[in-house]
Amino acid sequence: MSVLVTVEAADILYKIGDLCLRDIHSDVEFVVDGLRLPAHQIILCQRCPVFKAMFSTNCEFEKQVIEVLQTSLDPFKLFMKFIYTGTVELCTVNVGTVFDVASIAKTYEMPRLIEHCIEHLKSICAVDNVVNIINKAIEKSQETLVDCCINYVCAHYADIIVHGNFDKLPINALYRVLEKPTSEVSAHTIFHACVGWMKANNSESEHFPELLKRMDLTSMKIDKIVGTLRPLNIVDANVLLDLACDHAKKASNALTHPLEDIFSHFHSTREKSTNVENPGSNVLTADSNTVIVEDQYPSIWQTLMSTKLKHTICSDNKHITIDLDRLRMLNKIEFYLAYGDWSYWIEVSKNNVNWTRIIDYSKYTCRSFQRLYFKTQWLRYIRICGTAPVGRTFEVRGFLSDYTFKPLEVDRKTNLVIPSQNVALAEYHTVLTQGECYKRNGMISISRNGYSFHAIGKSPIIVQLPQPYILDSMNLSLIEHCLYDYNIEVSTDNINWTRVFSEEKVTSRRHVKFAKQPVVFIKLTGTYSTSAHFFCERFECSAITNS
Repeated sequence: MSVLVTVEAADILYKIGDLCLRDIHSDVEFVVDGLRLPAHQIILCQRCPVFKAMFSTNCEFEKQVIEVLQTSLDPFKLFMKFIYTGTVELCTVNVGTVFDVASIAKTYEMPRLIEHCIEHLKSICAVDNVVNIINKAIEKSQETLVDCCINYVCAHYADIIVHGNFDKLPINALYRVLEKPTSEVSAHTIFHACVGWMKANNSESEHFPELLKRMDLTSMKIDKIVGTLRPLNIVDANVLLDLACDHAKKASNALTHPLEDIFSHFHSTREKSTNVENPGSNVLTADSNTVIVEDQYPSIWQTLMSTKLKHTICSDNKHITIDLDRLRMLNKIEFYLAYGDWSYWIEVSKNNVNWTRIIDYSKYTCRSFQRLYFKTQWLRYIRICGTAPVGRTFEVRGFLSDYTFKPLEVDRKTNLVIPSQNVALAEYHTVLTQGECYKRNGMISISRNGYSFHAIGKSPIIVQLPQPYILDSMNLSLIEHCLYDYNIEVSTDNINWTRVFSEEKVTSRRHVKFAKQPVVFIKLTGTYSTSAHFFCERFECSAITNS
């Protein structure tokens, strides 16, 4: 049963919070960094078990003065703010300060504040700070936070391994990163990133042999591995010999797995010639034939700049045809839709006669980068047909067909992707088509230091995903200090909307559950707020829930 938050209750909370760090009626002072901070024993005792034990025997009317050692001023002020208001503003402070607040909360047995700090650190994970968070989390024995950060590193491998902070990753964390498989970065790139880490961390040389063992180097030639390591003198010659022997055994074992062997062959032959047939060398036909030859380790963004395929959307069903030159086993397609919103379908064929439709997005609005998964099958021809808007030129850039051993789950009924992680991020090409933002991309920013909002009674916030996903849950973080009524609607075309959720008189983190369905657009409408605006600092379209 929900409890009605009355105006009187809100007023009480406001007035108690207003006493924080004020002299009025104070009967205790904390001395932190030489500065005196006034407080009130009765409030401290009710909120904190340590203070309750500390002041329970105090019968004196004289104001107590307590010196707090080994604690900085700003974290202690935030701690006191939480004592008085139940909230803490961490968005404007650095990572070190957040950890300091968590340490104070641990000292004074405030588990909810610790949890709040950990959740905030999880939410602000970014390429430029995740390694720092990992180091401090290990130092503070915050294992759940370490695990979350490791997952973030694995999900953003490509950006993090080229970042200067990668070399500051602790060895145990690096081990854990290597244990998690990734299809985003080649083994070649991971190997050279780890070699750079070893050069920057010579004091960890005793761990280098184990580090090499944990890397998957089977797709690389042993002479290139040894040729890279030997001149650097960072590992013993006996270690190189053991590595060569182990590599030979793994290569021999791989022959018993023909599918893996085929794709390892594709990668190795890229080094020999750009004319060799492989998944990254496709013949495409639109108005004229175009040959794509990607780099040895292709980047989808490099391909976006080099390939343009187009046709006019009209009634005679024009389309783009892609000839892979021979049969290939595939389950993944990626490409970029240029210039706005589109609808389309994709068919595949072995013989250019019998076709099977594997993707039908003709009823959905799509934009930007498309990452599509389908049932693994042998095929040679792929054709893409834009269906809307009629009369416009449908343009595809950077087409890439591929096979992945770990495809995302696809809904059997609709053939739509079920996301395995939050897809409502600007880096995944999600956009805010309506609503105001504080800082770039607002609530869908990967940096997590902005927010989105709209005035009550005005145009609501609308989020557009790049392609349709099957969803049944969302997470929101509403800015605290306010109470909100709001509702959520979803759509696949930005025209027909379905209300899936609503709440009244709520704040902070919200978990939204609704019936499983295709989603492209999400509309967040605040209908009431104690501040006259609806503020959302974090929004997630997460994976399908099991509960």
